[in-house]
Order: sequence, then C-alpha cells, then structure tokens
Amino acid sequence: MSEFDLSTHIQAAPRTEREIIHARVRSYLKWALRRRILRLRSFFFRRRQVRTPANCSCQPARSSSLILRNVTSGTEKV
Repeated sequence: MSEFDLSTHIQAAPRTEREIIHARVRSYLKWALRRRILRLRSFFFRRRQVRTPANCSCQPARSSSLILRNVTSGTEKV
C-alpha cells in the first residue's frame, strides 16, 4: 500500500430519498415480524413478553430528574 492512499478520503454517495424510504420500510417489516414471533412464542409457551429485572435493588432510589433539578437549582437562569 502506498504512503498516500486516496481510498480513505473517498466518501460514499449520499442516500437518495427512495433508498431512505426503502430502508425504513424494511426496518418496519423486520421489527413487525419480530414482534409477531415474540407474541406467538409468549402465547404458546405461556410466558410474558417483557421480562422485569431480576434484582430491582439496582434501580436508583432517586429519579434522574430530581437529581438534575437539585444540581441545576443553584445556577442562574437567563
């Protein structure tokens, strides 16, 4: 490989609106299928779809909004 390689500086062509729409449709179909599979599995195996964390004590005792409010209370508002 040469000392000066232009291949690292070449940018990909910007995506067209058509490509963006197709990507979003593919993503929607992929996740719709995933949700359907999970729903069927939960129906057949009698399991809940969403699992709760095993150890709830790891959750913070104070919410982040309360902590943020206390941190920003001393700052001057413009």
